[in-house]
Amino acid sequence: MTEKYSLKQSADKKLSKNFTVKEFACKDKSDTVYIDTALVSLLQRLRRILKKPITINSAYRTKAYNEKIGGAKSSYHCKGQAADIVCSGKTILQIARTLEALGAKGIIMYTKSNFVHTDTRSRKYFAKNNGKPEEVSTFFNTVTKNSTQNQIKGVQERLKAKGFYKGKIDGIWGAQTEYALKSFQKKNKLSTDGICGAESWGKLYI
Repeated sequence: MTEKYSLKQSADKKLSKNFTVKEFACKDKSDTVYIDTALVSLLQRLRRILKKPITINSAYRTKAYNEKIGGAKSSYHCKGQAADIVCSGKTILQIARTLEALGAKGIIMYTKSNFVHTDTRSRKYFAKNNGKPEEVSTFFNTVTKNSTQNQIKGVQERLKAKGFYKGKIDGIWGAQTEYALKSFQKKNKLSTDGICGAESWGKLYI
């Protein structure tokens, strides 16, 4: 549900524990601000998981401002249903993966500008934008014992954060890493195949 606010009257009004109306206001300083309550809920859940403040670079946009900056004509920003965000200490890939795990349908990872767009559309649209949008099926890479050292480290880090892995974050897929992953999968009622796919990643991120 989209709510209408006055920036003059409600700038500091709390929409959730960590977000206020003024953070969603249009950059042209217009008084009217439209904000989707589902978007606020999504960002609050994201902040809780990442445990870091989230900065909103752009949320609601008037049609005039959206046109001025070259935004899409049908932009979700103009409906108050989108936000472009960054999070200190977190990569845009980490942000995108966490949003996917939280069930967000609209996610675009802007690799050049280094921010993530998310919105509350009803149909899934995941993309990377390095000048031109490139649709992707998921932001999670399937990780196995044959994956790169950095990919295996990512699995070890999340398993450790969840309390299943006690070893070193060394990027080596040993018996301890595989046992930890299978234990995690069993605990979360997933296929205990020792392969970290999208479903396992999703559980590891929330």
